[in-house]
Amino acid sequence: MEKRILKEYDRAYATTYLKLHDKHFVIYASEARPNEKGLALAYDIDDLDHPLTVWDDVGGCMGFVKDPLDQDSFYAIQEFYLKEVPSKAKVVHVTYKDGRFIVKDFIKMPLVHRIGILSDDDKHYLVMATVAKYKENKDDWSKSGQVYAYDLSDPSKPVLLKDGLFRNHGFFAKDNVIYLGSDNGLYSLKIVDHEFVFTKLIDEACGEVAINDIDNDGKDEILIIEKMHGDKISLYKDGKKVLTFDDGIQFAHALSDATINGQPVFLCGVRQGEGEIFTISYQDGEYKKEVIDTAVGPANLCSFDHDGKTYIAAANHTKGEFALYTL
Repeated sequence: MEKRILKEYDRAYATTYLKLHDKHFVIYASEARPNEKGLALAYDIDDLDHPLTVWDDVGGCMGFVKDPLDQDSFYAIQEFYLKEVPSKAKVVHVTYKDGRFIVKDFIKMPLVHRIGILSDDDKHYLVMATVAKYKENKDDWSKSGQVYAYDLSDPSKPVLLKDGLFRNHGFFAKDNVIYLGSDNGLYSLKIVDHEFVFTKLIDEACGEVAINDIDNDGKDEILIIEKMHGDKISLYKDGKKVLTFDDGIQFAHALSDATINGQPVFLCGVRQGEGEIFTISYQDGEYKKEVIDTAVGPANLCSFDHDGKTYIAAANHTKGEFALYTL
């Protein structure tokens, strides 16, 4: 394995891998603080020495999602700060054109924390999840979060899909299904017969979630962080908890799916304690943990394959770095 620190940057937070036009970009962005300039950089995977600036004037980026209607564009969150009252969080639309990025405000959504896409035939919806309606201060969780859908095919106003989700933090999208984790438990959201349908999967308070079939039996395992920013990562199979990881884990935050050397795995990151990046796989009849890096404290992770190599992009919040691992 090779690790490359692309840039040292305070409060590194979000990362993704996107193909835009004819370029393959790994993108990183910072959390920053209110009224503090943040940064988002796009690295062409074939030219890592010359990053392009996506923006350099704002922070609070929580994540990204590709625009299904424009293959040269994506959506991103800006100005999400738990300590800022009232929240100025918003979704922006970013287009890659003529070698540069054009950023435009798309919609204001106070305390929007995660975004994803659900599609229904020729309709595409931007799904937006807020951690809370309103916060008096960072520690105020008395008001629940919500889930909205915005019709990108025929835009008007976002439609409220669900309310009453406290600490609505967990979010994972796969195979046209979105998974949402909160104090209320874990839900799936999908479109059935042109209607949005929520299904409760787990009662346990869930701070983050990832889905993958790591034992290759045709049925997905579910991995969750118990509670928001919790100290336990638990694996569910057939609706039952089968394993919990808690050794050296404090402030667990990043979960994703991945395939490494042809093997499906979960990719995990912990911001405090050991500050590890590690995988969970199924080998020789048992689930195994393998450490990739320590003392880095990732806020978010993503993996991707390019030209026969597997990469892990890590926004290492505690260490303060945009890092890229080649496996």
